[in-house]
Amino acid sequence: MQRRIFSVVMFILLLTSILTLAFNIQPVKASGTIFIRADGSIDPPTAPISTVDAITYTFTGNIIDDSIVIERDNIVVDGAGYTLQGTYGPWVYQYKGIDVAGKSNVTIKNTNIQHYFFGISLDHSSNNIISGNNITDIDFGIHLQWDSNYNSISGNNITANNAWGIGLSSSSSNSISGNDIANNGYGIVIAFPSNYNSIFGNNITANTYNGISLDSSNYNIISGNNITNNGYGIALSSYNGICVNNSIFHNNFINNAQQEYSSDSMNVWDDSYPSGGNYWSNYAGTDLYSGPYQNITGSDGIGDTPYIIDANNRDNYPLMQPYPRAAHVDWWPMFHHDLSHSGYSTSTGPTTNNTIWNDTIGWGVGSSPAVADGKVYVGSDHGNVYCLDALTGAQIWNFTTGNWTYSSPAVADGKVYIGSLDKKVYCLDAFTGASIWNYTTGDEVWSSPAVADGKVYIGSFDGKVYCLDALTGASIWNYTTDHWVYSSPAVADGKVYAASDRVYCLDALTGAHIWSYTIVGGVGSSPAVADGKVYIGSPNDGVYAFGPSLHVHDVAVTNVASSKTAVGQGFSSSINVTVANQGDFTEAFNVTAFANATIIGSENVTLIAGNSTTVTFTWNTAGFAYGNYTLSAYAWPVPGETDTSNNQLVGGQVLVSIPGDIKVDGTVDIFDAIILAGAYNSKPGDPNWNPNAEINGDNIVDIYDAIILANHYNQRLP
Repeated sequence: MQRRIFSVVMFILLLTSILTLAFNIQPVKASGTIFIRADGSIDPPTAPISTVDAITYTFTGNIIDDSIVIERDNIVVDGAGYTLQGTYGPWVYQYKGIDVAGKSNVTIKNTNIQHYFFGISLDHSSNNIISGNNITDIDFGIHLQWDSNYNSISGNNITANNAWGIGLSSSSSNSISGNDIANNGYGIVIAFPSNYNSIFGNNITANTYNGISLDSSNYNIISGNNITNNGYGIALSSYNGICVNNSIFHNNFINNAQQEYSSDSMNVWDDSYPSGGNYWSNYAGTDLYSGPYQNITGSDGIGDTPYIIDANNRDNYPLMQPYPRAAHVDWWPMFHHDLSHSGYSTSTGPTTNNTIWNDTIGWGVGSSPAVADGKVYVGSDHGNVYCLDALTGAQIWNFTTGNWTYSSPAVADGKVYIGSLDKKVYCLDAFTGASIWNYTTGDEVWSSPAVADGKVYIGSFDGKVYCLDALTGASIWNYTTDHWVYSSPAVADGKVYAASDRVYCLDALTGAHIWSYTIVGGVGSSPAVADGKVYIGSPNDGVYAFGPSLHVHDVAVTNVASSKTAVGQGFSSSINVTVANQGDFTEAFNVTAFANATIIGSENVTLIAGNSTTVTFTWNTAGFAYGNYTLSAYAWPVPGETDTSNNQLVGGQVLVSIPGDIKVDGTVDIFDAIILAGAYNSKPGDPNWNPNAEINGDNIVDIYDAIILANHYNQRLP
């Protein structure tokens, strides 16, 4: 028996190694270099990259010992989670993983890149996007040089590279945001000189030398970064000229060996009062006073004395807690305050008509302002988008579109989204005004965008509601209404509410139609969502409210799902039950999950009106006979509930079988071993994750699952 178990386990481990080579590495040999040619062709054509439109180029397998050279503008290179791996070792390098020279509007995303001298290299290339890549075990992770300007580097995981994670040489007006940059030699290097760049919202952790290095570079904005456990948190040096007029604020400098170094430079280390400066974990000041001069009794979350860097540099308003601080300001980042367009703010309001400032920017302003992080963003009738200082009204930047901008901007994740009558939706850098991307619709855009879950929702006079990728501007879906759409739609509860001459409710993920309602007089307002209801106005017919009937008690089960389709007898599966309060009152009720007629578990739930939650039950199948079990759940009626038709929901079926029956065919054999080997070492979220292969309930497919399978090898259901 022990010999059989050992033999099967060793077979699985051997098979795992073979499958790792066969499926995970998939060495594909081409000519040493793969070209995406200017005419749209792929050279050599045998390379594991496919395209159907000469615009989007998608990996179809891993690429080993080759590099990619991009010779075409206006394309998307999607790694689709596959690996681009070079030859790497002592004195042995492939030079560049992906080489972009003299190109624009190229997006590189979703690629695992390793074992090159440069991972992604941009040379004289502008208006490109690098997003969602994993870059590791490289000398220079991402490198921009020689006037590579107006590029966006965001959402990448850049780890364990020898020299630096991201480097800019003589490249300006780029945006570096939302990246995880850890365990490199240097985190981010800006040099030779590189000016007007925005470094926003990155996690920069445990880099050996400097978290951020600036050499001879000016007018850069460094804000909202977590800079932790590096050698130097930030270092400003002057090897090729001084660093001046860089703005460094709202960063968290935590437990770096030395927080900062500044040589022969003069820079701005705070965003004035009350916005504040940076959080320094070694700051020893007190917070007993408030006000611009810190001389008014009462704390304000800002240190009473400056944080001194050197004779020319100081943070005048150091933060007492890591940024973002407990909200002193309730910003208004989009049309009508928030995604539901509630128009409600917790901010205090002025009680007099005292005018603080007035900025005459020329022409009219039909756009409603958005206010975020101490700045006011607004469109104008002559096509400019403006960023103004909220405290003084001073103009920080402006960007010119091709026509009037009646759309109200939305601000999210360091970016400004706005529509224009030139038919385009624009994404701009919130700090510099630099264009990140634009998307052309079929007609004028009067609508104001809503931004949620990495997506931009907006309407157009072509009668469509669009869902765009907030990072790249790529179209995710669009829905055609029967009239102009000039109201951002509102987003709530996984749904998009938009209006033309009807009110539409669409699925936020897919754009699928959920419901609509025709208003004879048409719709002249944007929808507002509150308390489980949608409110909207018509020029002729007044105000409409949509939602459940008033004073209704109604709880429901909306989904029942198992983490596995087969579970070994005596082991467990997670059963996820989603329940919703579809009535008008806060309700406390019990939800019970069943396998056939047997109770798996019960839990008490409290939900306010219009809300939902998912309850996870652990189904231990000890004592359950072999066979298929139908899952269901029941929300016990609450007092006053009259419609109970939605209180019970039947989900799918789960087979209680022999442990190791991964294929769900009633037997444990070589095919189950192959499936387990293919999922070996995977965890939830990994591309090769198979929940059925995770037999023992510890959320990893490993040797213990292989032993269980081996112990039941060649068994079958009676």
